[in-house]
Amino acid sequence: MDVTPFRLRQISKAGAIPPRALDGGVRVFMSMKNLKSLGLDIGDYVLLQQPDHSPKAVGVAWNLKADSKDQARVACIEEPIRDLFGLKMEEKVTISKFEPQRLQHAQKIVVQELEPGSSVLPKEALEYWAKAALCGLDFVVPGGTFAATHPRSGRKTRFSISLVEPAAEESPAPFYCDHKSEVSLLEPGQAPATKAPQEPTNFLINTDCIGGLHRQILELNERMATLTNKLHRQRYPSALRRSTGILLHGPTGTGKSLLTRQLSQASWRKVITVDEPAGSLEKSQNVVRKAFDEAVKAQPSLLIFDKLEHFAPRNEEGASSRLNLARCIAAEVEKLGTARVLVVGTTTKLIDVDPALRTHDLFEDEVEIPVPDIKSRVEILKVIQDREWPIPDSVAEEIGRRTHGFVGRDLFALYKKALKRAVDRHFGHFKPASTNDLERSFDAMKIEDEEDETTTLEPVNVELKDFEAALLQVRPTAMNEVFIETPKVRWGDIGGSESVKQALREVTEWPFNHENKMDALKVLPQRGILLYGPPGCSKTLCAKAIATESSLNFLAVKGAELTSMYVGETERAVRDVFSKARAAAPSILFFDEVDSIAASRTSGSHLSGMNVLTTLLNEMDGIESLQGVLVLAATNRPEILDPALMRPGRFDAILYVGPPGLEARRQILNIGMRGRPVGDDVDFEVLAQKLEGYSGAEIVEVCAEAARTTLRKWIGEGGSDVQHIGLAEFEVALEKVPKRITSEMLEAYEEWTVGDVKRL
Repeated sequence: MDVTPFRLRQISKAGAIPPRALDGGVRVFMSMKNLKSLGLDIGDYVLLQQPDHSPKAVGVAWNLKADSKDQARVACIEEPIRDLFGLKMEEKVTISKFEPQRLQHAQKIVVQELEPGSSVLPKEALEYWAKAALCGLDFVVPGGTFAATHPRSGRKTRFSISLVEPAAEESPAPFYCDHKSEVSLLEPGQAPATKAPQEPTNFLINTDCIGGLHRQILELNERMATLTNKLHRQRYPSALRRSTGILLHGPTGTGKSLLTRQLSQASWRKVITVDEPAGSLEKSQNVVRKAFDEAVKAQPSLLIFDKLEHFAPRNEEGASSRLNLARCIAAEVEKLGTARVLVVGTTTKLIDVDPALRTHDLFEDEVEIPVPDIKSRVEILKVIQDREWPIPDSVAEEIGRRTHGFVGRDLFALYKKALKRAVDRHFGHFKPASTNDLERSFDAMKIEDEEDETTTLEPVNVELKDFEAALLQVRPTAMNEVFIETPKVRWGDIGGSESVKQALREVTEWPFNHENKMDALKVLPQRGILLYGPPGCSKTLCAKAIATESSLNFLAVKGAELTSMYVGETERAVRDVFSKARAAAPSILFFDEVDSIAASRTSGSHLSGMNVLTTLLNEMDGIESLQGVLVLAATNRPEILDPALMRPGRFDAILYVGPPGLEARRQILNIGMRGRPVGDDVDFEVLAQKLEGYSGAEIVEVCAEAARTTLRKWIGEGGSDVQHIGLAEFEVALEKVPKRITSEMLEAYEEWTVGDVKRL
């Protein structure tokens, strides 16, 4: 018999099967090839065993209808069997046959209505129909649910299995029900008479629907184990710790709500969520106290404060009532003592929460839910994919590499957009022109299915081109407020400046394409680059090109746009820009006209300007590390910049972007005249010599003015023949567009380069 392990995956059928359902929810889907290799037939019992002493599980073998790619060692299960036995998705599992005789006979089964009072049948009738339904199940386990259908009315009533006797002889403990079994129905609020309710034991977060948060989940699972394991606490009194809270913090869309939902699905006796303060202070305090009282009475229990900053804001003006509410929460946590109550708070910004709650006595553990890195993004994409529309591994890795700054919610939206495009492409030949066409299309599909039942619609992978189209519509959450439509400027659109281009390529490409080599040589990524030189010499154009070529998130701001007449507002604007750049990392933050906010402290600037400069210096190289953010700045006036900004660690490279040389001017002419009809009498080599001393922007303007001169002549003369831009038109343009870079300006830049700084 084949003992090769299987990869465990989940079948996505949202809402199709109720949680913990035993009727249809315990099937284990495999291809017919794999079923035969295990010596199994459809309907056989199977035993699933995961490594590391994980719980075993029992299921029913079933055929997985899929294409040839799914003939690999993959086993798919529903949510109920996963929750009943605590299985972990994407883990390897060995599957073997489970002999029917190993099922234990259930002498007594105690059931309870999931919605008490939903049925008008008397208790005896409910017990009768519940027993009939139990006899038809594949097997019975405590904690499972099932539906009983009344044959006359057709009304369904769902039950949960509270107790099965005798006690299980082994784990797992599937039972079977027959006519000899006794089935009794519990009244609402009644406990089984023969046995006390079993202590919940499954306090583990399932990781199959969460990607990229393994460290955070491990930390939460360890905390729940010490809090909820009653036997462990009795044997090891030192593990008895007073109840404190966990504070989950991180940007919007990173998975805080998803983690709290997974926490809620553990075997708590009760889960209580407090969403927001209730009106007046007195009402809010009563809500908080009631929530803590309920949690203590239903131990082990979970108490969640969503958006904790709404209950306990940090130094908010006029928020004395909220501060009193924060004190109320603190007092209730103190009163918990060693109660088995886990208090969880969530917040987007940790700094917004009252520091009084962030102590070792209250919210002891602060778990950060960060913006995912490349590896985490690939994991998230593999988790959210639908089984019928999978993502090839190569596509997931490529999209993970290109979605810098995307959080889980953004990746989900991206997949949905890509999936829609893939579905539209795949079913394009089924698109109807009218309602009658739609009916005929479905009739044709039904006939094909009836003719060949073995033919199945092959799943179609969501391809890279689908994601590329979706990337044009979905932007990362961190960039929503600062989104800039990046101009499509390529390096080939810039003439000359080869040393600048090479330096910028190295800064953006090395950390991603040569990370291992950089680690081996202990080379750290550069943090900042300053471009300086005369106006019109492609400094801003280089920034646009690096934004396009690098595929990194790009934030551009002019220094003058940050300045404000109100005290403290400019400093706040600078901090906000850096905060958004960190949230969207890896990113490029481009400051144009940086001299407007970074003038030297010895230049007579007033106190406000000094504060702005101090803020900029601290953000670039202060206590908080600037990870994943490249600061790119441009200025025409480098001599007024503060010297502290020039040191390595802030601006690691200082690049002079001067007027283009002869070869660069020829390249700019070719670029400027691209697509325009040029006369035979125009020699770019000769023209480039005449343009000595012109900046790149002025050369482009000469080309545009020559074209306008030709257009005036064409309109004046009339005719339909295309007019070419000749040497005469360029001569006119040269007279109209003078060069503005003087020799004095170049001498000043050269003097600053030699006397102050010269670093490439």
